[in-house]
Amino acid sequence: MELLETAPAILCDRRTDILAFNDAARLVFADFTALPARQRNAVRWCLSEAAQRLFGDEWESIAGEMVGMLRLGASGHINDPRTVELIDELTANSPMFCRLWADRRVSAQLRDSKTLHHPTAGTLQLMVEVLAVPGAPEQTLHVTMPKQGSRSEAAIQELVSQSRIG
Repeated sequence: MELLETAPAILCDRRTDILAFNDAARLVFADFTALPARQRNAVRWCLSEAAQRLFGDEWESIAGEMVGMLRLGASGHINDPRTVELIDELTANSPMFCRLWADRRVSAQLRDSKTLHHPTAGTLQLMVEVLAVPGAPEQTLHVTMPKQGSRSEAAIQELVSQSRIG
């Protein structure tokens, strides 16, 4: 993942728990290292105000896709205590999650592009790939890539460079 210097990459499990991420993901999306490990969850983060600001007009749709991925991952594990705990927590704390969960949407693949509104890098246009991890069938690698030579690539490169200096 670290070789993807200008491509934010996040590894998730079937509960959408964030297992690993590269520097670009930390700088573009959120500093997941600042969260306790049990709080690092893509659905939980997608429902946050920070995600709402970053995703702008696409926020509800992207959150819905992530909830659909959680539903897909939970489908064969409805009695898993950590899955039940996560769904109960999100239900108790997020009216939006309740509405999206009630839609019963199941998602295996996210959109093919996203527009982000980063507070320092500006508007970022990114292509999205969700990859299965060989040997780990309950894990997916989410990679968001700027087009080569684009302003978005230069902006992410600048974020990464500045983080190494500071």
